[in-house]
Amino acid sequence: MAGCDMEGVLSLAQARAALADLLEPCCQTETVALGQALGRILAEPVSARLASPLFDNSAMDGFALKAADLAVTTPLTICGTALAGHPFCGEWPDGAVVRIMTGAPVPEGAATVVMQEQTRSVGVGVIELLAPARAGQNIRLRGEDIQPGQPVLAAGESLNARNLPLLAAVGVGEVRVFKPLRVAFFSSGDELKGVDEELAFGQIVDSNRYAIAA
Repeated sequence: MAGCDMEGVLSLAQARAALADLLEPCCQTETVALGQALGRILAEPVSARLASPLFDNSAMDGFALKAADLAVTTPLTICGTALAGHPFCGEWPDGAVVRIMTGAPVPEGAATVVMQEQTRSVGVGVIELLAPARAGQNIRLRGEDIQPGQPVLAAGESLNARNLPLLAAVGVGEVRVFKPLRVAFFSSGDELKGVDEELAFGQIVDSNRYAIAA
């Protein structure tokens, strides 16, 4: 600590201020595709182009029910199946259910999705509910997480494995980022040699070079 009181020696705060006075902000920007954006810094805010979810979909594997069938105690016939990427588009009579998988679009007219663990099979293509169903269960509504036009990331955010998938999910395919810095560094000392060079007595390998580069 005594060394800090020596005449002419800068304090840490003074050294940082002196370095900051020498710096010029890097303000050049470029637009890059999302696949090339990992590790880059956003130069402007980003808003969603698409809703998330894109459509009403099932949060569970189970069965979609109409409102009229929520409290039924009689068996229900399975009239079709909705899969992720393959919506149910057939006829849906009263007293029937649609088998639905997680992420599949909820069929038009569905009031709820009952998870399969709350049903039991009572025959081929026939189920019954183990308890009365409630409207709105296990359905993820269109845009309930993010609406089109909603800001999702602020300028200055570092793009990483957490937020790049978010941008893709809301339809953002390219982003405006700051151009990367070009950095040079060096190390010096009579005792330093490269890792592949022969060492004379008193010399050491310049190992800090690799730490700084990393």
